[in-house]
Amino acid sequence: MRTTPLLASASQALAGCPCAYYTLNATPNHATFTETLETDFTQPNPSLTWTSTPGLAWQAQAYNVTPAAARGPYGKTAQVRNVLLNPQSQGLDLWVRSQVLEGLVPIAEVVTARTDILYGSFRAGVKTTGSNGTCGALFFYHDDSQEIDMEVLSRQRALGNNTLNLVLQSPASSSAGFNAAGTPGFTPYALAFDPAAAFHEYRFDWLAGRVD
Repeated sequence: MRTTPLLASASQALAGCPCAYYTLNATPNHATFTETLETDFTQPNPSLTWTSTPGLAWQAQAYNVTPAAARGPYGKTAQVRNVLLNPQSQGLDLWVRSQVLEGLVPIAEVVTARTDILYGSFRAGVKTTGSNGTCGALFFYHDDSQEIDMEVLSRQRALGNNTLNLVLQSPASSSAGFNAAGTPGFTPYALAFDPAAAFHEYRFDWLAGRVD
C-alpha cells in the first residue's frame, strides 16, 4: 500500500506557491496544499515495528467495539498483530482474521499520528481481498456523524458487482441509525476493474463545503 495525503493543517492557511500541490478539479480556483505526508510501504524500513503508541507518521490501532455498539451480531477488535509488512515488499498487509474472539472479529487499521489536518487530497494504492465478508476502506474520521469513507465490500464483489461506495456520515445518517444509504451522502461508483486483482489508486479530495 502506498499512501499519499496532500494536506493543509488547521493551523496553517492555504497558500499558492511554486512548490505547493493543487487539485485540478476544484472550481473556480485550484485548491492548494502546502504540506504532504507520503509513505511508500513497498520500500519499508527494515527496522520498522508497529505499536499503538504515536510516534511514527502512521500507527496501528488497538481498540474494541462491542456488538451492541457496532449495531450487529458481531463487534470488532483492532489488533496491532494484524498489521504486517508484506514479505515480498508488496506493501502493507492489513489482516482480518476468521476466528471470532468473544463476539469480536479481529481486524487491522492504520491511522496517521497527526491530529491537525483540515482539508486535503487523500490517496492510497490498495488491493482489496477476494475473500467474502470484509470491508476495505480509506477514510477520514472525526466521529460517527462526521466521517468521509470510501468502502469496497467484498460481498459485493462475490456477487459480480465491483463497486466503490463513497459514504459521508452526517447528522442525517446518524438520525437514520448510522445508515447513510438513504441520505445524500451515499454515492456508489461502479468500478471498471476487479479491485482484488491488482493495486489501484483511490482518492478523495476534502475541500471547504464539499468532498470530491
